[in-house]
Amino acid sequence: YNKYDCEWFYEDISSQWLSEHLNVPIRKGLSYNTIDYEQRINNLKQVQDFYVENYKTRYGNNKPL
Repeated sequence: YNKYDCEWFYEDISSQWLSEHLNVPIRKGLSYNTIDYEQRINNLKQVQDFYVENYKTRYGNNKPL
């Protein structure tokens, strides 16, 4: 970080901030908000069951997804 003239704070770093400070373009296209992760998980039911069981164990909530 010695070659930069400002401090970097994690809370301030965004795609726009990095683009401006590192002089790199922002990639447009895929947004994490638009990804359908359920289509990408092969064992979705197993993952859901694991989440529900661990959530129940940790927080005492046994509501299914």
